[in-house]
Order: sequence, then structure tokens, then C-alpha cells
Amino acid sequence: MSRQPARWGRRGASMLMVLCLGAVLLALCASLLTAAAQLSAPAGQLLAGEQARQLALTFSRQLDAELCEVPDSPLAQFLTGTFLGEGYADDTPYRFTAGSPQDPYGALTVTLQRSPAAGAAAVWSPADGLSAGELTARMDEFQAAAADGADYRIAVTVTASWAGAEFSYTQWYLRRGEFPVLYTLEGAVYRRQPGTLRFYRADRTETAGEPDLVLSGDGPEVRGEITARYDPAGPRAGSRYENLVERGSRP
Repeated sequence: MSRQPARWGRRGASMLMVLCLGAVLLALCASLLTAAAQLSAPAGQLLAGEQARQLALTFSRQLDAELCEVPDSPLAQFLTGTFLGEGYADDTPYRFTAGSPQDPYGALTVTLQRSPAAGAAAVWSPADGLSAGELTARMDEFQAAAADGADYRIAVTVTASWAGAEFSYTQWYLRRGEFPVLYTLEGAVYRRQPGTLRFYRADRTETAGEPDLVLSGDGPEVRGEITARYDPAGPRAGSRYENLVERGSRP
């Protein structure tokens, strides 16, 4: 069962209303509503199912265009500035609904669910038996991937309800960008100078000057794991969203 704070629900519903109540969509719904009234009950049920399907597909395509083609669209801003922040939990569905099944345009519900993307974190431990050179190479490889990395996978499911019929359509996205990398060593968070094992506390503005920690045969050694992850503050120069998979379903 999903949990949705009221203020986020109102914001989400307002966002949906702005995006979905276009003149073209309203005209389509009105024409189908008129046609349905002139048909027998079984045929009307079939038409209601088709109406729900068209609503879900049409709105899904509109959301896809907003998200992938317009970086500063309301949906992209909502995901980047709010949904991928600390106020929302991973692997938890959040639902935003506009309208009702009795409205001429039906009811539209958008369900958003985020999960960490594969490759957004890495762990090395003393048990790996890596030399200083090998560890440096692994970290350099991780940071190189972060230059065009993905930190979250987001499922966007549109469910349309109309006259007793319902249809859902899901699209998956990656949030991509150029991510700074943070390293956690013995409870402290650092940034690393590329090509070295010189670490600087994350609150320092740049990885230059005297390091806070150096890993080498002659310097301090970390007894526990070293964790690398993309900076949760997000990409350096803005986010972009990449459509992964599309699939439709009839619940």
C-alpha cells in the first residue's frame, strides 16, 4: 500500500491536471463519450476499455515527451527537484491522481517508483587483496563511468479509468548525468584525486593541496570496506532522462 503525504499529492495532482487537460485530449474523450451512449451495453463496455487504453497511451506519450525532450518541463523539474530527493523512499510507489472515472476525460493516475540504478555504487574490501595500483585502477574506472552515469531507475505507470474500464501502461527511465563520486572510509566521506589514492574530505571545495588521507604502503591503511557512490546531490550540470522499456498491461 502506498503512502503519500497530502501536500505532495496535491502538487502531483495539479501537475497532472496541467499536463493532461489539453484541448485535443478533451475533444477525443468527448467524441468517444457521445459514441458510447449510442451503443449497446456490451459494445459500450468494449469502447470504454478502448477509451481507457487510449487515455493511458496518449498521456504516457505526453509524459515521455515532457521528460525526455524538454529538460525543464514540469515533470522533469518535479523528478529532479523533489521526487529524487530525501523526502521519498526507494522501492515505494507514490500515486498522483487527477479527475474521476465519471469525468468526461476519465481519471488518470500516475504511479512513480524509484530504485537505485545498477552501477551507481561499488565496494572494495581488504579481502579483495588488491594492490595499490589495482585499487587505483578500479576507482578510476568507476569515476570514468560516473561521467555519464545513472543513479536512479524510475518507473512511471499511467493508469486510466473510464466508465468501469481500466488500463495501465508503464515506462522505465534512467536519470543520467555527470556525477561526482564520494568515497566512504571508516565512517568518513571523501572525494578522491583521480589517478591516486589521495583522499580529501567531502566538505573541501577541491581535491588539491595536502590530502586528508593517503592510502599506500607507507601511509594509513583502511581496515574496513571502501564504498564509492554517486553524489546524492545529483549531476554537476543537470539531469537528463532516458527511456528504457515500455510495456502495457490490463489489470
